[in-house]
Order: sequence, then C-alpha cells, then structure tokens
Amino acid sequence: MKTYLQIHHLDTGDEEREILSYLESDGILPKYNLAGSTEDSNSILVYIGDYDKGSIEIDIKQIIQSLSDKTLNVVKNRCLNISVRIEISGNCAYFSPQLLQLIGEKGIQIYVSNWGDA
Repeated sequence: MKTYLQIHHLDTGDEEREILSYLESDGILPKYNLAGSTEDSNSILVYIGDYDKGSIEIDIKQIIQSLSDKTLNVVKNRCLNISVRIEISGNCAYFSPQLLQLIGEKGIQIYVSNWGDA
C-alpha cells in the first residue's frame, strides 16, 4: 500500500515549478522523492512510503507538519487539490484520530484508491 502527498489539477511549466519550489522551501523535497511525471498525471506525487513496511503514520505526520501555510495558501489560491493519497489493494489502513485531525486542520483531503499498482 503506497502513500503519497498529491497536489492535483496543476499545469506543467510555471505552475508546476512554483509548487515544487514551495515544497523545496518546506524541506519536503529532496527529503522525499517525486513519483511519476506531472505531464502524465496532472499532479505532483511525493512518495511518502509503503504502509506495509512499518508505520507510515509517522512519515505522513512529518510531511504534513512540514507544509507551510504559505504553500497551502498558494495551492488553495490556484484552485488545486492537495491530498494524502493511499493506494490499497484489498487491504485496509488504520490511522489515529490525531493524524486525521492534523490532516483536517491543514485542509488536506484523504484520497484512497484501490486501482493501480499498489
């Protein structure tokens, strides 16, 4: 079960470079790696980790806490979506109320997908 920070509905070029620069300023890049191509997916996917290989909740909390208000405001003002994307395949995932509260307080969505290579 792979987990990502996803910023969706963005255009390649200037908009993509701007968002990537904010993620770098927040210390998310290069600590975490990009996955896939923005051109192919219309999104920036930052790979957080694999849920099946230990407690991913710590990593999710770290990346969410690293997102600055400035970055979140730019995402919101550009009418982009930001979410924690979880790709599952017949499994389930459990998250603490504290993590769910943090995600909600930051205005971030949770996107669960059960298709693709999970």
